[in-house]
Amino acid sequence: MSDLAERVRDYLQRQIACFERILADLANLEKSLAGDDYDAAVRQRAAHSEETARLEAEFREIEAQWHGATGVSEAERVEMRALAEHAQLLADRLCVRYDEGAALVEQRAGNVQEELRELRRGRKVLDGYRPLHTLDPSFIDKRG
Repeated sequence: MSDLAERVRDYLQRQIACFERILADLANLEKSLAGDDYDAAVRQRAAHSEETARLEAEFREIEAQWHGATGVSEAERVEMRALAEHAQLLADRLCVRYDEGAALVEQRAGNVQEELRELRRGRKVLDGYRPLHTLDPSFIDKRG
């Protein structure tokens, strides 16, 4: 196998593994949003973005070399095409999951906004019970 084909295979296998890890993580998105460690969940999503950005940069370098390569056998091209198609299938599934995740987060954000409105409303109601002026605790009403 040519050195370039080996590098492309390695890259595609790492990309596939990355996409599978992200899909597995996104399957638990609803739990992680409701969990106690929300910050960790956000950091995990940021790590996903960083990893896919690195993979994309690497892909740009390898892609140019692959398309201009001579000496790559047809069998190697077929193998890489199959790996690339698998990676594309996973990427498509990831896009769907990200869209679903975004919708879930938007829904949760709406719920949080509604809770915030209710808390503020409750606070306003309680403010209505406060006396207009402060009373001296030693005050005793002797009219009775």
